[in-house]
Amino acid sequence: MDSDPILIALTILALLAVFVLGLTDIEAHKKRAEYAQALFTIFAFAITAYWFFVERKGMPHANVSQSIVLVPLGKGLVAVEAHLTVENLGQRLLKIGHVDIRLQLLDAERYDYGALNGKRGDEYWKARRPTEGHKSQFQGSELQWPIFRRYDHDVDYRIEPGEKDLIVATFLMKCRYADHIRVASDIYNPAAQDDFDPADAAAGGPRRSGGWKARSFADLKEVCSGEGMGDP
Repeated sequence: MDSDPILIALTILALLAVFVLGLTDIEAHKKRAEYAQALFTIFAFAITAYWFFVERKGMPHANVSQSIVLVPLGKGLVAVEAHLTVENLGQRLLKIGHVDIRLQLLDAERYDYGALNGKRGDEYWKARRPTEGHKSQFQGSELQWPIFRRYDHDVDYRIEPGEKDLIVATFLMKCRYADHIRVASDIYNPAAQDDFDPADAAAGGPRRSGGWKARSFADLKEVCSGEGMGDP
């Protein structure tokens, strides 16, 4: 939406308010308070409308959903494919400038989740890993599962208003590594590109705080127990 007409209208309202307040005629003097109140009410309404229709609706809005497809490849090898569907709910072109998709293993022993489970209160939420430099177990309130593979790259997706696009990441892994997995995905528009938090990245979590998130779990036992999937 072109904001120039709105800005011009706001300027005219402001000048008119100044003119009314500056009248010295007695009759006008009696009514100028009423005029000024009405004008400033209109002015405030116009400012609110401008913010909603130009600023707020101009912001990126998206609906992000994620599904996981598991494909047995034989000899204990499985393909884990994450499908991220991004729908542009906004009024402008949606640009996706970066994606961070992490394949995580649900391994309770690597970071001693048994000991973590025994903690209470802040001791639980502020717990540190027993290995890997004693990084935080949590990113905010989200447990940081061990990362097996990670796709963390700049991209260039452009989605028109009302349209959808599909982002796909394919990971290969052996069944012996885990019975259950988790895919954690974060996507970012260019406005969030520079929102970099080294502490978050060091903890194995999202490298930026903006954008949209999707999380999914999957059970590998069935796909890994099929014919020809014996791990050599």
